[in-house]
Amino acid sequence: MVSLGLWGSLGATACVVAPAFAHHPSTIGHPPSVMPDRLFAATGPLRLSAYKRIPDRELDFDVWSGKPDEGMPNLSDPNLGQLYVRRGQQKMNNHDYYGAIAEFTRAIDANPNLIWAYRLRSHCLLNVGNYPEGIDDLSVLLTFNPEDTVAYTNRGIARLEMGDYRGAIEDLSALISFKPDDTAAYSNRSVAKMELGDLRGALEDITVTIDRMPTLAPAFNNRGQIKWRMRDLPGALADTDEAIRLSPGFVEAYANRGEIKAALGDFHGAIDDCTKALTLNSTYAHAYLYRGQAYLGLNNRTAARSDLNKAVALDKSLIEEASALMPEFKSGK
Repeated sequence: MVSLGLWGSLGATACVVAPAFAHHPSTIGHPPSVMPDRLFAATGPLRLSAYKRIPDRELDFDVWSGKPDEGMPNLSDPNLGQLYVRRGQQKMNNHDYYGAIAEFTRAIDANPNLIWAYRLRSHCLLNVGNYPEGIDDLSVLLTFNPEDTVAYTNRGIARLEMGDYRGAIEDLSALISFKPDDTAAYSNRSVAKMELGDLRGALEDITVTIDRMPTLAPAFNNRGQIKWRMRDLPGALADTDEAIRLSPGFVEAYANRGEIKAALGDFHGAIDDCTKALTLNSTYAHAYLYRGQAYLGLNNRTAARSDLNKAVALDKSLIEEASALMPEFKSGK
């Protein structure tokens, strides 16, 4: 699977690796899993960028009204909208995102030109998984400032999460035009391109990420997945080897390498890698799926059936892949 980004709202870009989500490959042309580095779970490829965040110390002061070039207001002025923003900031700092959304909405009702109310509300909406309304707020920010790189970052990743890959590419390309040194934007755009089948473009973008950050294990994992889709199995194996070398506890990379090895006919090596992944995370369904595939390569159908049952018990969406591997396979039997 691929690696993903954290939602943020306003600060410097960071590359963070967090939990991972599963892919669904079992044959050549369907890559192994790719993992995300974000705050919530979902299915898809790994985004390496983090959502933009503001340090807490800034949250106490960055309450803007009017257009961005109008500067900061007098915080002692008991403006109703600003008071709602400050109250929302307190709730956001306590991770009460729904309460914060309500306060920022009151602020916007009181003063539709409170830029930071839209910015902070978008942050909260994205963190609770309300991508459509978060995107709406980010679009409002771009009407105030068409060169708002934070808004392009967050809207691009939100569109990526929603499966709007063309929209994500549009936003991330705009971001790169304004901020060509934003390495995470190339990584995220590579995921969108990969999902649209532009493998060569995806490979170019993820290679930019690796050239700039040569110790970032998820980037090598992702490039390995792109090469897997391009049927470059030796290249996919080499990149996944490097991901594991850089991050020896990288569960998804072990499982991915296991499937690559199985495709290359190294069934014992595949079983070892998937077993290592399961040692690190005993509930990682795809490792069972890939190990079951390797057992089938050794004609050990009993072990294969056991692993496929475990994979489907952990993730019901894998029933089709398991059944494709063993036509007689029935979950739970």
